[in-house]
Amino acid sequence: LLGKLSGVDFFDHPWFRNTSYYSLYCWPPGSASDGFGDGAERNDPPAEARGRFVEELGRHFQDPYALWYAEKIRGALDAPPVRPASPRDLPQARAFPDAGIVSMHSALAETPRDLMIGFRSSPFGAFNHMHRDQNSVNLNFGGERLFCGSGYYIGYGDDHFTGWYTQTKAQNSVLIDGLGQLTGAEGFGRIVRFEDTATTSYCVGDASHAYGAKSGLRTFRRHLLFLRPSTLLVYDEVEADHRARWDWLLHSPHRLTVTGGVLHGGNS
Repeated sequence: LLGKLSGVDFFDHPWFRNTSYYSLYCWPPGSASDGFGDGAERNDPPAEARGRFVEELGRHFQDPYALWYAEKIRGALDAPPVRPASPRDLPQARAFPDAGIVSMHSALAETPRDLMIGFRSSPFGAFNHMHRDQNSVNLNFGGERLFCGSGYYIGYGDDHFTGWYTQTKAQNSVLIDGLGQLTGAEGFGRIVRFEDTATTSYCVGDASHAYGAKSGLRTFRRHLLFLRPSTLLVYDEVEADHRARWDWLLHSPHRLTVTGGVLHGGNS
């Protein structure tokens, strides 16, 4: 409406051009989302309203991949400007460094057999609906959550929200001497490297500033190497100015057990 009244194309902005792909990679059709932020614990697939939004962008930019996404959620589209195209021929991983998100897939176009890896290290830090989850990694398979943050969104600012749900101890990241990351813009991270090929994806997140000076943490860089279709290597560089205790956290909605040094994950 504003565009029609002013003659200005407000869609001619990188945010609008990228946000369809953010939805495609971070919340594929028929899948739970990448799991970051308030409400992400739900296993819900993308809602019809999201499909409608991406459809509008797909029509505006004549983007066949955005229209495919919308069609998967909303059903057959009425007179699309271009034929919807499967993302099968797109790169199977994508980085969104401005937001601090990396999403890696084994089969982006086929949720039932897709291993999806979500990684967050964000320059926006942790406030409002964001959690203290810098350098956190989540895994979905077949659209279902396997490893993810724990807790539930019950009420904004209640005891569970402030004492667990948004805290680092509820995420798949690291604690130093039992301490987690700062809230607000000070508890930030960033994606410092991303590489992708047909067989591998690699990224590095730097959360060295997320814990604050009082923690004594000097370095926390997490490397992820995804070897398609089903192997993820996680390598952490951690350093402190004292002899620290490190907790390496992994949460799942399924019961986790360790036998002979091997982790077993219930239904996963």
